Amino acid sequence: MARDIVQETLLRVLRPDARYAGGDLRAWLRTITVRTALNLLSAEHRRRQRGERFEPRGTAGDDSGDPLLRDLLVAEIAALPEGQREVFVLIEIEGFTHGEVAETLEVSAETSRQRLARARARLKERLAHLERPD
Repeated sequence: MARDIVQETLLRVLRPDARYAGGDLRAWLRTITVRTALNLLSAEHRRRQRGERFEPRGTAGDDSGDPLLRDLLVAEIAALPEGQREVFVLIEIEGFTHGEVAETLEVSAETSRQRLARARARLKERLAHLERPD
């Protein structure tokens, strides 16, 4: 999914109607990346709700990993409250720091930490029923 996010972000940035008005280029790119990631995650969640199998672009025929587990995880991340989902995706999936997330979302670093902790706790609770194979 990370490749899809990068590709989609680049396509959006390079569109003729992209609106960079000057200022901090990194913040502008981060904002586009965040929105792209959340849009793709939401789209995958909607597909799953319609009963379609989650299959990120470029992975057709890839048998690595458990597709049902991947579907479940995507659905649970998409079901997080918006603020928690944004922070979780940016930090855990995209590798942003709390400082970068705070700047992008215009919240304090402490708020970012709290939202991540809540998101992790909620996911842990929701996925606790899954057994780990030994």
